Amino acid sequence: MAKITTVLYKSKILKNGTHPIMFRIHNNGKNKYFKCGGDQFNVRKDQWDQALKLLKKSKKVNPDHENLNLFILQKQNELQELILEFEKEKIAWTFNMLEERFKYKPKTTNFSEYTTRLINTRHKNSPGTSENYKQLLNDVQTIVGAKKFKDLQISDIDYDFVTKMLDYAREEIIKKGLPQKRWSDGHIRTRISMLSAILTQAIKDNCGSPKTFPFNGDFGATKYVEKKDFKSSSRNKYIPSKLLEKFKNYTPYWYEHMLCIKVHLFCAHIPGLNYIGAARIKKSNLESGTVLHLNVKDHGINGGFEITDKMSKILNWISTYMPSQNDYLFPIITDENINDLEEKRKRKNNILDTLRKKYKIKDGQSIQIERWEKVKIWRDSLRLNQKLFLFSYYAQGMNFRDMAYLSTDDIKTNYDSKLGDYKFFTFYRKKTNSYIEVQISDEIAKLLNWFKENYPPYNKYLLPIISESHLANKEMYTHIDKARRRMNIALKKIAEECDFPEELRDIHGYFARHTYASTLRAKNAPIEIISEALGHKNLQTTKTYLKSFEANKIGIYNKML
Repeated sequence: MAKITTVLYKSKILKNGTHPIMFRIHNNGKNKYFKCGGDQFNVRKDQWDQALKLLKKSKKVNPDHENLNLFILQKQNELQELILEFEKEKIAWTFNMLEERFKYKPKTTNFSEYTTRLINTRHKNSPGTSENYKQLLNDVQTIVGAKKFKDLQISDIDYDFVTKMLDYAREEIIKKGLPQKRWSDGHIRTRISMLSAILTQAIKDNCGSPKTFPFNGDFGATKYVEKKDFKSSSRNKYIPSKLLEKFKNYTPYWYEHMLCIKVHLFCAHIPGLNYIGAARIKKSNLESGTVLHLNVKDHGINGGFEITDKMSKILNWISTYMPSQNDYLFPIITDENINDLEEKRKRKNNILDTLRKKYKIKDGQSIQIERWEKVKIWRDSLRLNQKLFLFSYYAQGMNFRDMAYLSTDDIKTNYDSKLGDYKFFTFYRKKTNSYIEVQISDEIAKLLNWFKENYPPYNKYLLPIISESHLANKEMYTHIDKARRRMNIALKKIAEECDFPEELRDIHGYFARHTYASTLRAKNAPIEIISEALGHKNLQTTKTYLKSFEANKIGIYNKML
């Protein structure tokens, strides 16, 4: 067993004639000296009690001898405890290992304060990491409670703490009615990885506690949590082809409202024409786009009516956004059976009444045409975010944040012997530190034109995601993240309206990337090509993307047995 002795190191004489108080550790026939403390522990020979191995108990010689001697004894006990820990854990320790632990001096041990300092310094230019760390702080506070969280020290986060935290996350959070998906194995593993990174950095900064590090044995711990035990289970993140077609053809609910407004306005320009009469107008009733011929039997009124500029704008809107798929001018009657027209008229009236209240429109004997014309409820987020998702899908599963930064300057023209002249854009994928080229297909070109006509992008941006300029790094991250969250909310609504199965209702933007990969695989594209298109650095990542897709294929083949 090593022996510790407190000595006045007389071999070293400082400029002021004093000597440092040191701890002499004797082990395996060798000695090592550790300094006791700062300048207050550099003393003269007449201040030292050689027999007691402490400062002389004399206020005249040592005014603060009580506190200083108490500190010496505490530090000596710390050394003794460290050596006992090494012996107990059967670690063949060295003087350097002992010195490293002994010299560790916490600067900021409060967990919340230290993590906040990391956010504001080390990760100030990484908004994503900063936001994740903030969420971790919120999660830990939720688990331990606000009072305990305030006093939580880094050294408190040991194996027992993490074990209790995981138990609480899996059981108590669910009991209290919080979303279970927040504490899935994948979520827990992410939080554990962040917590591990914080504690590791704290140790490097001499602010952490190596002996309580709870995630591996690198620092000497014998009990720790294995991060590999919390791998997220494989989840289907791709949209099958039939549902994808349903998604593409989905028409958001607001079109019905806009149609009611347009027909309401159209009838206002022809005295005596009502909703049912307008519904029965056929395209053949419109002569050269300038005169509308109506009759009492079908429309309730007789005569030829000139198409005014305002009426022409209404018809142009109908033909652009809601073109009739049959012989009728308005897309109200979907087949020859017109028995449901009365029900449609009632629904139209209910919709208009709701809109009158919302937009404070008071229709009397004559409707307020100008007020109705200003109602632009057709600019609905469902349609916009449906298009943004499809852009990501057609653009090789492009990440939403990468999409946000696309500029008109990124579009270039190239020539290929097989393709001829073609346009493309290149973007830098920060996650894999690589540049990816995306050819502008007909589908991408249509989407870009749609954005330009309906949601003109801000400044030189290619897509209507960023709507402000001169935002700092963190503010820009938040700005884009809010747009991403809005898109995910809209996607879930679309999935519900499209009657997606329950396991696909929780759709988000990253589904576009997985769907792109799975669709190519279904068309027998080599995994190597898919991997290159996605910008993956190795095939294993691509195979992970395709895992659930391949599992479904196996299931299909199994049914053939």
